[in-house]
Amino acid sequence: MAVMKNSRGEIVAEQRVIVTNDGGLITTNTLYRDGCPVAQHVSVTDTQGRVRTQNVIGGSSFNSSIRFCAQ
Repeated sequence: MAVMKNSRGEIVAEQRVIVTNDGGLITTNTLYRDGCPVAQHVSVTDTQGRVRTQNVIGGSSFNSSIRFCAQ
């Protein structure tokens, strides 16, 4: 997991790469504002090289560990 912080030490972005048991990849990129996630891009690559993507802006997330804050 890679985390980027602003000059005040607040997390502004994070990237996670997960390798599945069958060798696929799940990559998430999450952007934060004021400590709340505001957008997330999810990319899933299967073992055949096919890629599926999903972008979430201000809504429920594919990654269940991320909770979007009320705006």
